[in-house]
Amino acid sequence: MKKKKNIVDITKDIFLNAIVCPKLGWLMRSEEISIIPSMGDAFRTIQAKEVQKRARLLYVEGLLIKEKDSVLASKKTSYIINHSKIPAIFEATFYIDHYIAKADILKRESNCWTLIEVKSAVKNKNEFLDDMAYTCMVIKKVGLKICKIKLFLISKNFRLGMEKEKFFISVDHTNEVTKREEHFTHLWTIIENITKRPIRPEGNLLFECRKCKLLNECIGKNPENTIFRLPKLTKPKFEKLTKLGIVEMEDIPSDFPLTGYQEIVKICSRTGKPYIGKELKSRLNVVKWPAFYLDFETIITAVPIYEDVAPYTRIPTQYSIHKCSNPGQVLCHREFIANPKKDVRKQLTEQLIKDLEDKGTILVYSGFEQAIINNLAQTFPNYENDLMKLIERLVDLEHIIKYNFYHPNFHGSTSIKKTLPALISEISYDGLEISDGDTAMAVYGFMALGTYEQKEVEILQSKLLEYCKLDTLATVKLHEKLVNYVT
Repeated sequence: MKKKKNIVDITKDIFLNAIVCPKLGWLMRSEEISIIPSMGDAFRTIQAKEVQKRARLLYVEGLLIKEKDSVLASKKTSYIINHSKIPAIFEATFYIDHYIAKADILKRESNCWTLIEVKSAVKNKNEFLDDMAYTCMVIKKVGLKICKIKLFLISKNFRLGMEKEKFFISVDHTNEVTKREEHFTHLWTIIENITKRPIRPEGNLLFECRKCKLLNECIGKNPENTIFRLPKLTKPKFEKLTKLGIVEMEDIPSDFPLTGYQEIVKICSRTGKPYIGKELKSRLNVVKWPAFYLDFETIITAVPIYEDVAPYTRIPTQYSIHKCSNPGQVLCHREFIANPKKDVRKQLTEQLIKDLEDKGTILVYSGFEQAIINNLAQTFPNYENDLMKLIERLVDLEHIIKYNFYHPNFHGSTSIKKTLPALISEISYDGLEISDGDTAMAVYGFMALGTYEQKEVEILQSKLLEYCKLDTLATVKLHEKLVNYVT
């Protein structure tokens, strides 16, 4: 049993995680978990801060608590609440019994306060209620009266140049949050005691564990072949398996009810041999040559960066096309990358139609490219007919793989990051400075915000092109490999 080295105060993240998994809450409070934020995380953090700034502009006489130390910040907050008439406080901080909470906005009413949570999202989520309930719980423990609880979400109707008030929509969650806060209050002492124990609590395998980075440590086995790797695993099915003491796919009984695809994954995991469906050859034979392999990269932001663009609009920023005469036989490569300072979707659309010509199958990996082309057709009606003709030529290679082929090294996933290393050894994303779509989006976003000098922009654009090119080359090689399986 591992002993706790040190202990920190309880934050919202520690509390909410400890409710689900006491072990995780314990590790977070003992600071034994350190997560290095990705470039994508950094970009989203900047976006979230911008959203907070816009919310504060709605209360021009409000005051921001700038103290970094939680104790000092809580003292400053208390002083402002009791000795001033400031109408709104930003980042109001509350500290009691080793619990810390920060309120995005506290708005003074006649004899109470309105708590406002600001989210850089356009859709309401259940998890937001948990966030507000935790903050409300700590504030009430301090003794402050909360009369209303509101959530600020971003309006999809907002466009650059509109009045600042139109950026947000307000949702009153007073009743729902109050009920949840009362439930959380009953856990106050329980969570405090669990997370400050000298000995780490044991972890129980839960459905929520499927995305946890501690999964391998908790089960003491290779997580690649756990039951979590069963495609579309439902919570009821997971619970039935764990009640039987089953953690790994190989141990699932032959009479346990699985879907056809789940059964294939289980058998391949057990035998170590690939599955080749009877229809794989016919599905591959639909390709008409020459064929084009297409991949897009996009950007999506909470705060629009271009005129007449809604928040969280997915904007294509670049594409890569490999043209092949036969499987694996590359004729040429074409690519496009936009100027990050401008919305050049029209130019991208025109060049895309030209580069994909008017005949031949267009192979993609997932339904992502079809969604992008559909959106372009809606945005530019003049090009709708040409774009719809492109969609008619699309063939989704991942869809073919998903229902007609499986390799045990896919470990339950048909994403290109799993299928490529399982089937192709000569090319890899390893070593690329930009090696995933989230990083590509963030790099482009930082360029659009003017973070880099022009020389840096040129270097980064070349790296973005390199990554996107590898995506289509990977599809070329995967397609060729599949053809070899059936010839």
